[in-house]
Amino acid sequence: MFQPDSTACDDSVRRRTSRVFVGVALTWIVAWFHETKGVLDLLLRSKPVAVEAHLFPGPLAIPEAAAVVYALPALVALCLWRLERIRAIVTATIFLGSTTFLLFHADFFTRAQYVVYFWVALWLLWLALHLNRTDDDLRPQAMMLAKTTVAMIFFCSALGKWTGGYWSGEILHDLYFLRNENGLYPWLRTSMEAEQLRSLATWHSRVVVIAESAIPLALFLRYRYFAIIAIGLATGTVATAGAGAGIGALMLAVCSIVIAAALLSPDTEETKRSSPFTPLFAGLSTLSISGRLLISAHAFCVAVVLLTSVASPLQKRMMMLHHLSEENRIAWALLHPIPKMYSFEHEYPVIEATSSGDDAPAMGDCFGGIETPRWFQHYPSRFVASAWCQGLFFDSPGPVNVVLQSHYRDTCLRSTLHVEAFDEGNEKRLVITSGEVTSDCRKSP
Repeated sequence: MFQPDSTACDDSVRRRTSRVFVGVALTWIVAWFHETKGVLDLLLRSKPVAVEAHLFPGPLAIPEAAAVVYALPALVALCLWRLERIRAIVTATIFLGSTTFLLFHADFFTRAQYVVYFWVALWLLWLALHLNRTDDDLRPQAMMLAKTTVAMIFFCSALGKWTGGYWSGEILHDLYFLRNENGLYPWLRTSMEAEQLRSLATWHSRVVVIAESAIPLALFLRYRYFAIIAIGLATGTVATAGAGAGIGALMLAVCSIVIAAALLSPDTEETKRSSPFTPLFAGLSTLSISGRLLISAHAFCVAVVLLTSVASPLQKRMMMLHHLSEENRIAWALLHPIPKMYSFEHEYPVIEATSSGDDAPAMGDCFGGIETPRWFQHYPSRFVASAWCQGLFFDSPGPVNVVLQSHYRDTCLRSTLHVEAFDEGNEKRLVITSGEVTSDCRKSP
């Protein structure tokens, strides 16, 4: 009887794993560099602005350092040619290092896509460490870690939306249906009555909250069903969020690991006919230390956001991260990578009169041209740190105070950031210091 050559079979498995790694790496690079023009416009201005704040020490405040780190992943093209384990590890390490640096950099910390790139890079590093494996446990472990990564990203984003403002549709109505110029929103505004548009916003918002909250239930499904749900949710996010804000690249990165894990080994006819359900942690018992560390990180993120939903002190701390008023760098390092994108109810920032007694600069809306917006998307502190709004502070005759206010259910947080701009010849600096932080506040009318 013919016996298959085990060496040839092992080589075939390694080649397949290498191809999967290269596919995810190339997808990651496409997502990373898809907004190169915007990033270069931000970083290579004639007078780059260094944002000085307690949470951004040394290189994390220097625009030129961010430009260099942003370009680093382009070097991996050489590593992906004739991929070997060490080259794969170098590639994933460059991805993870670049993402981590920009995730905590003053010019990039508010960009939601870098949180997703961070977690995808961690999954890719795990696969790189196991690139030469040929055992039967590789595929279930890769699928389990892909499932927990994707489910954690969506679920953590959902918990911050468990508020009355999101359930009623008020926030998404203001942010997207009234102000978003991408996708179908301009057409909807001209085609529907105001009441119809408001009703559509309510149901759209509720579908988003329910879908993201229910994603953990899909963990009990066989992988191909989970992949269909995850890719469908990602596609729906891109379709409803419009083309801006890097949402497309963010979801491309999410889909890449979902598809990659499935390609490690195709389903047999037997598994295709089997039950659609599967044990939640199939492959956990044989998981390596690196895999256990990764899934522990997922569990930490979920535990933090679950506690946030019931613990007022943690709610305040998480909103302090969004306000750039967190003084503890360890807490910042631990909590900032948690996928909490587009969470909480952030009111639009208010610029108070300058401390010198002069009038405050006219605020307007440097992100969209609307004079009196109600809600602010994602990190309200990006109003201060973002290049799009920094001109307001350089035009001001003196230092200004920016008031940020956010809500989560019955918890309110109001922070004041003291902002002072310096134009010193070829160098511009924006010095941000945290002022009063209080929970003695309520929603603005």
